[in-house]
Amino acid sequence: MKIQDVVKRTGLSAYTIRFYEKSGILPRIARTPAGTRDFSEQDISFLCCMHELKQLGMSLEDITLFMRGGCPNRGREHGGLPQELLERRLQILRQYHALYEEQKRSLECMLAQIEQQLMMYEKLAEGE
Repeated sequence: MKIQDVVKRTGLSAYTIRFYEKSGILPRIARTPAGTRDFSEQDISFLCCMHELKQLGMSLEDITLFMRGGCPNRGREHGGLPQELLERRLQILRQYHALYEEQKRSLECMLAQIEQQLMMYEKLAEGE
């Protein structure tokens, strides 16, 4: 499958896909005799997993660590993951969970302050 088809299926840009390959995040892509990339379904699955992790806000460094050992979805299909890989992925996910919980608390505090301000200004606007 050509890179343009992969772009349509994954939502990633061709530049991003090439960057992932050159930086070693994406496993080596097969080439046609003419030298163009020939993506497999497994490659697309890997890229989709990477894209999901990126949308979760993971850094490229964490995505690289998370994706070592292959696509996370493949472990479920093939009866489990090696313990070390499972623990590494759990650690990364817990780290992001804690980060987002803290951001959530901070946002809730800001929302409460804004709601107080809204109530005050709504009363002023009504002439109370």
